[in-house]
Amino acid sequence: TFPYANEQCGPGRIQVPIAMNTATQIGQILDRSDPQGGTPTGDTLHVALESFLASSPGGDMASPPRYVLLVTDGQPTCPASRGSSSNATDLELDKKLTIEALDQLAAENIKTFVVGYDAELDPLLAAALTEFAKHGKTERYYPVQDEKTLVQAFTTISSEIVSCTFSFDKAVEDPRYLRVEFDGELLLMNTPNGWTIEGQSVTLQGASCEKLQGRASH
Repeated sequence: TFPYANEQCGPGRIQVPIAMNTATQIGQILDRSDPQGGTPTGDTLHVALESFLASSPGGDMASPPRYVLLVTDGQPTCPASRGSSSNATDLELDKKLTIEALDQLAAENIKTFVVGYDAELDPLLAAALTEFAKHGKTERYYPVQDEKTLVQAFTTISSEIVSCTFSFDKAVEDPRYLRVEFDGELLLMNTPNGWTIEGQSVTLQGASCEKLQGRASH
């Protein structure tokens, strides 16, 4: 959450470490949060990046898929503007800092999804959030106005990060000996709703991929 506590431009801090089954704890933190002050977006994204780098497995181990979900209702106003949005030059500096952080995250293969409250009412904010999403390698921001549209945005984002491609340790020599089942149903190779194979990767197609990316467990 950001800004932190009573600090006008204090960068956000991680309130709940990334882990399974923390929804209740996250809800409790949000219930007692009262964001006031500026919008230190760039500095907060740097905090997120540092957290990811500190938790990287290192060595030859591959990092799991990692993402940032940025939810905001305004353009960056810290540190240059010190929370005020009156100075165009300072605002541009704060925006540049945010873009630099997004680029650094993207360089580590960490995509940033951007959610904007009431952004459609402010063309400048909408343009800024679109630019942030492009630098975050997610191309567009998600406009929300209330709980319903926020949940819809979360659902859409969740489906987009579910991959339909699965990889073996090495290339499959003869796909004829490969059997692919999804929820107990046999899928056929090279069919619109079946699967394809290339090298060591199998990819679900069409309706099978859409079903996998849905909200149900499989």
